[in-house]
Amino acid sequence: MAFYRISKLKNLDDNLISIFRILVMFVLLPFAFDNAFALDIIAPDDILTYSTSGSLSIEDLGTPIVLDGENPLATISNNATSLFPLGRTTILWTADNGEDIVNATQVVGVASAPAANDPSNKIVLISFDDGYRSQFELAKPIFDEYGINVTFFITCGQIDNGLDFMTAEMLLTLQSEGYDIQAHTMTHPHFPDLSSLDRIFELEGAIQCLEDIGISDVRIFSLPFDDGWDDPVIVGEISNYYESSRSHIGDLFYLHCDYPGSGQTDCSTFDGNGTFNVNNRYSIPYYNHNNAEIDNSDDLETLEDFIQEANAATLNTPSVVNQIPVINYHRVHSYNSLNFTSSGFSTSTILLAAEMKYLAENNFTLITHSDTDYDLINNFFVIGSHCVGDQTIINGVCTDPTCIGDQVLTDHVCVDPICIGGQTLVNGVCINPICIGGQTLENGICVDPTCIGDIEVADGLCTSPPIITGLISVPEGTQISWTQDPPIPDNFDIIIDGVDTDTQYRTTTSPQTVDSGECFVVQARYVEITFALNSEEACLNPICIGDQTLIDGVCIDPDNDDDGIPNDTDNCSDVSNEDQKDLDMDGIGDTCDSLNEITQSKTVSTSHSLIGDLVVSNGALLTLTNNSNINCPVGSKLVVTSPSGFLITAGSSFTLS
Repeated sequence: MAFYRISKLKNLDDNLISIFRILVMFVLLPFAFDNAFALDIIAPDDILTYSTSGSLSIEDLGTPIVLDGENPLATISNNATSLFPLGRTTILWTADNGEDIVNATQVVGVASAPAANDPSNKIVLISFDDGYRSQFELAKPIFDEYGINVTFFITCGQIDNGLDFMTAEMLLTLQSEGYDIQAHTMTHPHFPDLSSLDRIFELEGAIQCLEDIGISDVRIFSLPFDDGWDDPVIVGEISNYYESSRSHIGDLFYLHCDYPGSGQTDCSTFDGNGTFNVNNRYSIPYYNHNNAEIDNSDDLETLEDFIQEANAATLNTPSVVNQIPVINYHRVHSYNSLNFTSSGFSTSTILLAAEMKYLAENNFTLITHSDTDYDLINNFFVIGSHCVGDQTIINGVCTDPTCIGDQVLTDHVCVDPICIGGQTLVNGVCINPICIGGQTLENGICVDPTCIGDIEVADGLCTSPPIITGLISVPEGTQISWTQDPPIPDNFDIIIDGVDTDTQYRTTTSPQTVDSGECFVVQARYVEITFALNSEEACLNPICIGDQTLIDGVCIDPDNDDDGIPNDTDNCSDVSNEDQKDLDMDGIGDTCDSLNEITQSKTVSTSHSLIGDLVVSNGALLTLTNNSNINCPVGSKLVVTSPSGFLITAGSSFTLS
């Protein structure tokens, strides 16, 4: 029996008929026909797309599956043309092995799409009601693919309720990935049928329920069944808990509530005379996608209606948005055939994917209900996300930020100046650092003075070792002189035998008398001094500490392995290793480490020679790239504990030698 693909089959798991046919061929027919399989072909999934012209070229129709128990070299063909017209086209796929010929059909649906809308009017809000599991498992992958963000209105009492609804974990995943989660009551009742207390339970309880599982910023409501949206009592109850509400089927959402024929100019719940305004912040209308599915004959017709609705806004400008199509869905199902249409309250993935693809490819701005805010001063909705850069909404208009200090307004964002060196940014201004000691300011950096010999820098000053002991015995009254390099600054000291000679000897170069004992002690701070005794120069060396050695007047730290790295900083002080490589980063160099244990994932792009075992544990993944090599001695072990891994890319290697 031969089972092979011409290329990859897409969405096999979604095609129930394909699965059934494969099961029949692989399970039932072998018993009936003594393991002999007849030639068969399964067409690729149907295609649903759109065109702004009268036809469309489709390069990739997908891949059929061919099953042939006799001859694995069947010829595959189809009758597709180079261009597909608007509407439905049925493609005939044929498999011919020289003895049998079998056929299968694929449907291509091309919806008519209007020419590109003005960019200001390319703005759409997508929402889903109830919290069905299919929204997470089937719809979310489509949103992720096309970068679409949507609002999920959740019936909180249904969370974790069987296989039909989302779990709390799913909702937290949606929230963590930036999706908008809002409230759709506790039990999805008809509000007019409830008492006021029961309605309060549904309204307040939904917020508390969502917050209890970790959902934040719940401030928008969706009214079940559109019941009671025009009842001032119910609207008043909703207003006690929510900023706004999506409530009923209608035309476009007007952010100023100035719907044609309404006579309103804002979204106040009551006018100046106390009369209830039916068009208010709690009566956001929406387009019911599922009603369109019920009314239409197939998904192709529904796609055309969706495209028309997405382009319904006509009055928006670059600075003010007042019309938004709000399109709402419920369930999603995975059957991807144009011979079966989406049913009421359930949308096929082939249709949903075609709709989201249209929005993404035509550069629509997708907002969520949380992107809408209510301007309490002007009593209308505004959309912060429609502004660009750091603009904010002021009186319904996108307004640039006010820059401070040396900031520059660029693309509606206040851009800070670029500070240099050690400068710090304070209120939009680069502030130079405060230099200390003998430091100088150069390009925003405090630069230490250049010291000589064994002298170090401390607090911006050159400081010699604290005590320099003379090695020369001199009798009382002997005259000495010194030269100073560099000259001693006014605030520096020279002390001889504990006596501050700062004033007496600061600038003198003539011989001076030593008034104490047979030897002297000199403490020199901040400057190197060369002493002369009886006209013969006698340079005083620093006193080294610990295991330091004196070389050419400089104290040198010990270096046991002569690799140029002092013992106190050498990660393998007994074996020369100038490269200081340490594969497992435990502070012990590779040349000294008998156990290299990798507990966190890392990528290695340079070669390492180890002396002991290599262990990859704790779920870490060790990856070799860039022609790198890890070499271990014979007799050592490579241990990789589950679920850890060791990945060697092309050109890299692991060797024992």
